Amino acid sequence: MCTLAWGIRDNRLWTCFNRDEQRSREEAEAPMVRSARDQSVIYARDPEGDGTWFAVNKAGYAVALLNLYAESSRATRRTRSRGQLVKQLIESASFEDAAKAVSRMRFDEFRSCTVFILSNAGGRQFLWDGGSLLENHPCPQFWTTSSYQPDAVILWRQQQWAELAGDGEVCLESAASLMAKRHHESAFGMTMDRADARTVSRIEMQLGNEGCEFLYYPRRQDGTG
Repeated sequence: MCTLAWGIRDNRLWTCFNRDEQRSREEAEAPMVRSARDQSVIYARDPEGDGTWFAVNKAGYAVALLNLYAESSRATRRTRSRGQLVKQLIESASFEDAAKAVSRMRFDEFRSCTVFILSNAGGRQFLWDGGSLLENHPCPQFWTTSSYQPDAVILWRQQQWAELAGDGEVCLESAASLMAKRHHESAFGMTMDRADARTVSRIEMQLGNEGCEFLYYPRRQDGTG
């Protein structure tokens, strides 16, 4: 369960990412600037699997990962954390190199997921269903997942995005406001709460020629609101 929105405004890539996780999952380490194969990258580390769900590279692109819940019957062994995919792809020298690297990766070691590679030139989305890897054209600017009543939850969230986007251009500030939106049934909200899971953090990021702004907002693991 997670939600991603992204866009390009004034030649800057912006992204807004809500991470939903089990309450029992260990809290992520705060994001920091790291070195990866001579690249300066930023991401928050998930202690379970030593991976991450979102990262940005000084070379001018970002990588985001969300789960898929309809895994193919052809799925085989799963030995690695999906967060490792993001760490591998964010090491590339450019947006184009990262997109090319997807085809060389051993996805059969991972459970089903979707990967976004984004820059101020556009975006690409790859879907791994556990048996085959496909690219989605065009790359959607909004994507959300839910293991709880997925049809109803995803439809409600998509409708909220459609109302915001309309025929105009969305900015980071309006997307961030949307990501905080609640629903009378708390499991539906863009920011959601269930007995077993909740939205645990939000990342708001802008990336352009002049640099990167990376804002990370964690939520308390207990309680609601």
